[in-house]
Amino acid sequence: MRARERNLIFGFALLAPAIALMVLVSVYPIFYGFRFSFFQTHYLKTIKFVELQNYHQLLKDPNTLINIKNSLIFVFGNLVFSLPIGIGLAVLLNQKVKFLAFFRTLIIFPWVISQTVTALLWVWLVDSNFGPLNYLIKQIGFQPIDFLASTKGSMWLVILANVWREFPFPLVLTLAALQTVPNELYEAVKVDGGSKIHSFWYVTVPYIMTTLISVTILLSLENIKMVTLIYVMTGGGPMNATEVISVRAFKEAFWHWRMGYATALAMFIVLINVIFGIAYTRIIRSKTP
Repeated sequence: MRARERNLIFGFALLAPAIALMVLVSVYPIFYGFRFSFFQTHYLKTIKFVELQNYHQLLKDPNTLINIKNSLIFVFGNLVFSLPIGIGLAVLLNQKVKFLAFFRTLIIFPWVISQTVTALLWVWLVDSNFGPLNYLIKQIGFQPIDFLASTKGSMWLVILANVWREFPFPLVLTLAALQTVPNELYEAVKVDGGSKIHSFWYVTVPYIMTTLISVTILLSLENIKMVTLIYVMTGGGPMNATEVISVRAFKEAFWHWRMGYATALAMFIVLINVIFGIAYTRIIRSKTP
């Protein structure tokens, strides 16, 4: 056996435990859930094979369209705020300023907090009786506002809480990408009489575009399947105003124990993730020389 073949076999042997673990915790549950979605269930037991009945019932349910709309609003609402904030702060932190290490640590802090803690923190902040925000509103002379009881405001409050939690993610990746941009390119723009705005749009953005696309897709994958933060803050209410498809699947599974129906919902999330994953792979390959 040649040395190259031995090294290849040895490499696969080293990877085998990691591959087995990935199949066990990621691939197998997807196939198991896909099989579950074709059955009528009682708790975790399959009763009878019902073919596409769960999917048919899902498509007929008017709440499904509401859930999809809420999911899209949640995903794109987070992208609209998280990306500009993360990119803007990354540009600032890429400059030579005093106490740079302190500011980098402080800004990244929300990222290390769990979704549950973040949700409880924001629920307390906007509490109509004891929250600091409503205390300031009462001091100004207005009546307290129950933000989480508003069918219109609750979704934007959930988005705001999640933006506060996740903006360090695009910040960190963008900052890392910014530090790879050659200074010679900026010097060339200065020689040609360009401003800092020209440098940003014609040098920085094209150079880090692959990173920006990757961050956008990764944030989309993360937010389309988010359950904990939304569930703790609103439980999907009021009046299903914040019930995204992932929260709906969770409630169907663990409130009503309709596991077959819940896994049919979960398959929609898997399908969206697969679409984003394929797009991510193709975009990265197209940007790689």
